[in-house]
Amino acid sequence: MKKFYIIDGNAYIHRAYHALPPLTTSNNQQVNAVYGFIKLLLKIKNTFKPGFIAVSFDYPAKNFRHNVYAQYKANRKPIDDALISQMPIAREAVEALNIAKIEVEGYEADDIIATLADKNKKEKIETVIVTGDKDILQLVEDDDVLVWNESKDIMFGEKEVEDKFGVKPESLLDVFALMGDVSDNIPGVKGIGEKTAVKLIKEFGTLENALENSDKVPGNSGKLLQAGKDAALMSKHLAALDKNVPLKYDLKDFACKDIDKEKAVPFFEKYEFNSFLKQLESDAAQEEPEQPQENAIKEIPNVSVKINLPEFKSVIIDTIDAAAEVAEKIKDNKIFSIKTVTVSEDSLKTQIVGVSFCDGQTSYYFPLAHNELTAKQLSFEEFKNIFKEVLTSENIKITGHDLKRERNIYIMSGIVLGSIYADVMLASYCLNPAASHDISDMSQEYCNFEAGNEAYLGKASKRISFADSHISDTAVYANSVSFASYFIWKKFEEEINNLNLSKLFFDVEMPLVEVLSEMEIAGIKVDTVFLKKFNEVIVAQMRSAENKIYLAAGKEFNINSPKQLADIMFVKLNLPVVKKTKTGYSTDESVLTELSSYEFPADVLKYRELQKIKSTYIDPISNYCVYYGDRIHTIFNQAVTTTGRLSSTEPNLQNIPIKSAYGREFRKAFIPEKNKIFISADYSQIDLRVLAHISGDEKLIKAFKDGQDIHSATAREVFNVPAGEPVADNLRSAAKAINFGIVYGMSPFGLSKQLNISFGEAKKYIDGYFDRYKGVKKWMRAVVQQGKSDGFVCTITGRVRFLPQLRSLDNTARMSGERMALNTPVQGSSADIIKIAMINIHNEIKRRQYNALMLLQVHDDLLFEVDETIKDEFSEFIKKHMENAVMLNVPLVVDVKTGGNWGEMKK
Repeated sequence: MKKFYIIDGNAYIHRAYHALPPLTTSNNQQVNAVYGFIKLLLKIKNTFKPGFIAVSFDYPAKNFRHNVYAQYKANRKPIDDALISQMPIAREAVEALNIAKIEVEGYEADDIIATLADKNKKEKIETVIVTGDKDILQLVEDDDVLVWNESKDIMFGEKEVEDKFGVKPESLLDVFALMGDVSDNIPGVKGIGEKTAVKLIKEFGTLENALENSDKVPGNSGKLLQAGKDAALMSKHLAALDKNVPLKYDLKDFACKDIDKEKAVPFFEKYEFNSFLKQLESDAAQEEPEQPQENAIKEIPNVSVKINLPEFKSVIIDTIDAAAEVAEKIKDNKIFSIKTVTVSEDSLKTQIVGVSFCDGQTSYYFPLAHNELTAKQLSFEEFKNIFKEVLTSENIKITGHDLKRERNIYIMSGIVLGSIYADVMLASYCLNPAASHDISDMSQEYCNFEAGNEAYLGKASKRISFADSHISDTAVYANSVSFASYFIWKKFEEEINNLNLSKLFFDVEMPLVEVLSEMEIAGIKVDTVFLKKFNEVIVAQMRSAENKIYLAAGKEFNINSPKQLADIMFVKLNLPVVKKTKTGYSTDESVLTELSSYEFPADVLKYRELQKIKSTYIDPISNYCVYYGDRIHTIFNQAVTTTGRLSSTEPNLQNIPIKSAYGREFRKAFIPEKNKIFISADYSQIDLRVLAHISGDEKLIKAFKDGQDIHSATAREVFNVPAGEPVADNLRSAAKAINFGIVYGMSPFGLSKQLNISFGEAKKYIDGYFDRYKGVKKWMRAVVQQGKSDGFVCTITGRVRFLPQLRSLDNTARMSGERMALNTPVQGSSADIIKIAMINIHNEIKRRQYNALMLLQVHDDLLFEVDETIKDEFSEFIKKHMENAVMLNVPLVVDVKTGGNWGEMKK
């Protein structure tokens, strides 16, 4: 019998977001929730091969339950901005995977699921609902409706429901009505919990019967029932699933189809899901007939590491004498790997629970602060006294996974790690930036060994701290990580040498660990008084914009609802239609921008901008300050982007806008300490200077060496502006768009949209550019061809990026690969240059003992907090070291600014 799988989209996106670590694209878009969601969808399609499949989503607006009870779901915490930003991408993902997507205004995903399941039953189709939401279990009927909780791998039939709750599925609604639901703010009967609710329904059969016989219920329960009758009946109405959602039901529309590569490949590339791209190509390769040998495509060279591990020896050390023996072994060995277990993830505000060392023979776990009161443990002071020399020595090499985090933990505990030698996470990143650098994944892939399994800690809200875990369990966890790290490094070391990556790894990435650690520890100060006032201004302007929009619309509506907004714009106000989608008229930013000469779309654009500045920046920063004080300590991610750029999370301080007036005003909230000043140093047009260097184009090189304004110089070349005549602003702007567009592989279509000109005119501009800058055109052809031949492209430091897309038979995928082949050597080299500058400046600050802190790196820009008395000297010092970080065929130029806050920096 064919089965119909229905996935609760919202439930699983939430679960994936909280279950997976942050994962961001090179543009700093967080995509961990989408990644986990796609894995689930592919797992269902590939493992169960359903006959029919659909994903249901909550409609992003209030529904009929809010009309019944205004406080419905009112106590829920605001959803993280990083999760909100992934919801539209998740919907894109469903379409990219060729799966039916359903959302209906006024209804929740659960109602859609209930309606589909009911219709399937009438068609004699068995339904499997994929969710962890207990409310759905009221639908379970053997042979008709099953519920699969994927995270716990439990398939709920009638027996499983009864085993869990003590009642049959058809009685669950009555139980839920009595006990209420805190997460949805369904009140239930105050004072009655799950056990009492189950007991009452078992005795009386239904909620209504229990309420009618409340006088027969002894003790306090009877009184509670009598007092809570109305609340119980309302709660039942709220918890009941609506099986009559108005949706189109035609089974053929839900047939499980093969993935459409025309949709999937561009989507996976857009969000840099390289593992899914590889899987797609692998699946396609298996389906295609074998080609004749002479047409076979040469395999892309890649890191192929297979490690034969010795026997895993895991020992718990809980005495001073035994610990001292281990210290001597490590001193003799001169190298060890480390894994430190802490109470929380925050490396700057946590407590060490235990430590694991591996010396290449045995992994030793030292329990220090577990909450096992009867267990024997070392105190941290005892551990520190025994191992301080091991940890701080410049002659004993430290290896491990994510050593920046380790360094932070120990610095906050009073120990500065001495010789941070090799981080396997960064080694993996250098060998293949698109691979997974998680220790568990690497251990499985390269060693067929399970390392870092935290399953015993539980999941989500039930997850316990390491401090509450058993010493024996934590010892295996920590020792497996130090053991795997030790031997993975041994093999990675060979691979790094073989691929000529030693300079990149040992001279750039590893020294940067200390630099970024110090920056995270330094943090940046927030003017909380300014931030509060700025928030009040933004809220007032949001209300004003909102009122203007409602006034023009003639009614209040959900401005964030694309459908409702489209109805107002294109039906009621009769504005010109710019773009249509499958679901109706588009109201995306490009449409609003094109229509911004009209007052209504302009007001909506302003409202969206205000809403974004509040939800994405003001609120998260304000909340951070409430919990942690007025100095923010972001995390700099060194092994995330595929180009070599750094990213910033918790919170993201690299994406704070600079081009909008609101963004510039918001930056004023970041201030130096008293008697200090901010100094920023920004590479001028570094991507274009790198392009000139690596392409060898004579005209570009001459323009930069002569100190010309490169955009005006390009305008003169492309638009034939005679020497001595001024370059018009519109021509300079067009030339600027071309210059940067070339770096990112912009097509004539892209340029035509950006400059609002015809396709033919845009093509003429680009052809004119290549006619003048023949060296750039020659390099572009060469780098794409080299990428196809070798399977990867490189930056000036030898950083590699593998591009299997270049050999794809799919035209869209191949063109995307070509854009990445052009962009990576440029953007990646720029990233390498600023990393080298950061290392040099950090070392010199220490050597000269400047009263200065490096606070932030925002791609081509560095921000420092400096004593006011040395601002001139320090400005010259930064400029010199950044401009001389590497020697190119063109000069590097740095613009230095100073200011009393980040929003008011002046040359």
